[in-house]
Amino acid sequence: MSKKRIAGGGKRSALSLSEWSLRRKVALALAIPMLLAAVFGGLRVRSELVEAANFSATASQVTVLRPALAYLAAAERAVVVLRETTAVDDPARDA
Repeated sequence: MSKKRIAGGGKRSALSLSEWSLRRKVALALAIPMLLAAVFGGLRVRSELVEAANFSATASQVTVLRPALAYLAAAERAVVVLRETTAVDDPARDA
């Protein structure tokens, strides 16, 4: 490929799209959407991983919730029994 001179006397740039072969132009036309798809796909995967991590953290908090509620309910029942009975040797109070 010889370098042609343009009217102003300068050389045409190698980056000039009109100088490219059809094969390079088609490759560029296919590469741009593929590159964009890869970038947006990577961003989508990243956001899904962050969301999955949030769901995992929420699930671990839910597994702790049931024993905590059982403990609080037992403590509340103990307080109710304590306030209802005043005898020191009451078997329900000991339970």
